[in-house]
Amino acid sequence: TYAPTQFKLLMPDLMQGEDALPLLGGTTAFAISVDEYMSGLLDGLGEGVGEAISQMLKSPLLSRSSDGGNLAVNVDPNVLASIREAQYLKALNFAIPAELDGLLAKSASLSLHLSHIELIVRQYNDMRTSLDEVEASLMEGKLSHLDVALEEGISTLTWKSHAISAFLKRATAL
Repeated sequence: TYAPTQFKLLMPDLMQGEDALPLLGGTTAFAISVDEYMSGLLDGLGEGVGEAISQMLKSPLLSRSSDGGNLAVNVDPNVLASIREAQYLKALNFAIPAELDGLLAKSASLSLHLSHIELIVRQYNDMRTSLDEVEASLMEGKLSHLDVALEEGISTLTWKSHAISAFLKRATAL
């Protein structure tokens, strides 16, 4: 069950005035209902998230479009949404699934890497799509060199690799 202070955090508007007195006085049927609701919500959050996290961490950082041109960041948006939800729930002192709790410990570095990779991908794709034929032929050597450097993120590096920071430094140095 939840302490009255947790109810104040969750529902500040409802926790004022005479209607809130039974809730502030102790545990009620409402508290039990909220407890059951939150338990179901957390169980739902935990369902399948462990497998999704495991799959994402094993996947390469980048993927290339089927036509061989543009790059994309290879990350599961559902896992990112689950991480955000878990951060909010943890801030409210709710228990969260163990898989998410472990990932939350690394979420700062994951977020930093993700932002950096998204920037690299956006710049790469913008450069690829904005060059006309003449510019593309002049930049062919540089683009080939860049493609070779980024290949590591497509084929070798995964989200649990320890060499992501070094890869990002090399990719941005080009």
